[in-house]
Amino acid sequence: MSSNEIFQQGVNNLNSGNFTEARKSFKKILRKKVDSNAIALLAICDLQENNLHDGVIGLEKALRIDPNNEIARNN
Repeated sequence: MSSNEIFQQGVNNLNSGNFTEARKSFKKILRKKVDSNAIALLAICDLQENNLHDGVIGLEKALRIDPNNEIARNN
């Protein structure tokens, strides 16, 4: 499965409220490369599960990597 397919699978799981599976997909991407979108969406999973500390840190990390990251900027 390509990184794009894994990413899309993570997005689909996130949108369905399946945060555990979404988290697995985004972590799998991050084991291969640094990706500010995957970091931001992993942070969204944290926020949705009321893990506010890790969520905020993740969004800040995504913005340090890419200050124009729309996912992180909008959350």
